[in-house]
Amino acid sequence: MQVRFGGQVGDDDRGERLIAELVAAGIDVRVARGGVTGTVVALVDNSGERSFLTQRGAATQFMATDDLLDAVDWLHVPGYSFEAGQLAETSHRIVGTAIQRSVPRSVSTGSLSLLRDYGRTEFLELIEAIGPEAVVANEAEATFLGVGDQSFPNTKWSVITRGQMPTLLLDPDGERREISVPPASVVDTTGAGDAFTGAFIAHLLNGGSAVDGVVAGHEHAARSLAVYGASAEEWT
Repeated sequence: MQVRFGGQVGDDDRGERLIAELVAAGIDVRVARGGVTGTVVALVDNSGERSFLTQRGAATQFMATDDLLDAVDWLHVPGYSFEAGQLAETSHRIVGTAIQRSVPRSVSTGSLSLLRDYGRTEFLELIEAIGPEAVVANEAEATFLGVGDQSFPNTKWSVITRGQMPTLLLDPDGERREISVPPASVVDTTGAGDAFTGAFIAHLLNGGSAVDGVVAGHEHAARSLAVYGASAEEWT
């Protein structure tokens, strides 16, 4: 399955290295260059839990043309992409193009701090407008948004991860499934949520069920949890 990444990095050595890493992993990279590449510092405690110090840099300046979606079968947008500025404008426009082209869409909520800044009502209205096939959130994020045991608005599959507690899978009719999380060795939680989301989406694209997609997500998240950092090299 071919994956395409759209974004912006700086016109600097760090941006060049990031592009090279993605290309080496077989990803179709469509990035703009300009400004200074952003930086994220991940702080990991003894339990493997992480927190971020973020300077997004050039990422917030991303502009894209509609051909970003040419031959695309699914669009995934992180919640951070709607935060503010040029990146948010671009994200709204790309989502609008996806809706016009009937390209399935999904959203990950990002973080609790993002949701607080964006606003509970405003973020739920955003989700309703996007009309995603799937929204992936952790328990704290879903609770803040008031959908801890309900579906996100205008969403086919609402996926709520809860650490080692069973993941909740809800459909628009409110049917609730709990999928057990297998034991995992936790070294570093950085990237585990992204690994889960990517595997879940890939499984749906391959015609699998949402339940099996969650199981696949657990397996890939466990691989990420077992190593320090998040690197494309783990998935080549």
